[in-house]
Amino acid sequence: MSLLALSINPRGPLYRKQLEREAAERDARRKAYREADGAARGAAIEAAWKAALAPKPAPVVVRMPARPAVAPVDPSTFPRADLSIKGAPVSRAAAWAIMEACSAHFDEPINDMLSRRRFRRAKLALHVSIYLTRVRLGASLLRLGQMFGDRDHSTIIHALKRIEELIAADDQITIAALLAIETALAQGGDDGKNP
Repeated sequence: MSLLALSINPRGPLYRKQLEREAAERDARRKAYREADGAARGAAIEAAWKAALAPKPAPVVVRMPARPAVAPVDPSTFPRADLSIKGAPVSRAAAWAIMEACSAHFDEPINDMLSRRRFRRAKLALHVSIYLTRVRLGASLLRLGQMFGDRDHSTIIHALKRIEELIAADDQITIAALLAIETALAQGGDDGKNP
């Protein structure tokens, strides 16, 4: 029998030795892979722990300037936006002056005030300008809706009621804004009643 025949024979001793050698090589490769993988995982875990335990820089604290003290105002001094009156004809220029004063006070662009998107601060500025236009000029709900971005009369009613609720709740920010805007409009000299 030849040597070739012995190595091919599945029951022969050379075949078993070859299988054992292949199994030993496979086990050695697996062991080396596990050791390398374990070392890499250990290094990653160690790096994560070091990063977690490393001293962190102190957080930067930004202090907002204190708000100026606003003297409390009696909410009954503000006129109510009577919803039952029909309203007088009002010029766009007069409403635009009120809108510009509100825009300047709240530091919000008029485009944001008239936008359909819901910018919280811009909506407050819009509501204040609608309230002041109704109270100062006596504009009708329909005319207010047309002047302030083609809004429905129910939106105008909501704006008026919202400002009246804030005044009734003694919201100092809204009251201070109304007083500051009224002062700015009074210093402007135009009472806004020109059609």
